[in-house]
Amino acid sequence: MSGSGDGGNIYNEPMFFGDFNGQMAMGNRKSVQHQTISVNAAADIATVVDQVLKQLDALGLAEEDLDDAVAQGRVVLAEVAKEEPDRTVVRRGVNYLKGVVAAIATGAVVGANQGAAEIGQQIVKDLGNLVI
Repeated sequence: MSGSGDGGNIYNEPMFFGDFNGQMAMGNRKSVQHQTISVNAAADIATVVDQVLKQLDALGLAEEDLDDAVAQGRVVLAEVAKEEPDRTVVRRGVNYLKGVVAAIATGAVVGANQGAAEIGQQIVKDLGNLVI
């Protein structure tokens, strides 16, 4: 850190404020980072995705969208049940579910009722809160 003429600070390095729980590499194109999903995180993901699957029928999704969402949810559940889940598969499935539900949650789907929008908003929130 160095002082500037106006009394402010100039930061010439990454700064983390608050809790930082992650990985970072700078100026190193050869570094390889690995991260695993903890047992608690896997259980949380499984719980939330299971609840989402139980609520999908109430959203009034088109049959094809519903089938695809259920299939993706099952893929996520199968993946987090593994000893070493593939984060990419889990993240892709969770993001797919959020995407399918987001249109209903925002009210962008014509004919979606208020109850479905509220359920959709909660689903998007719950999926968004997952640590993957």
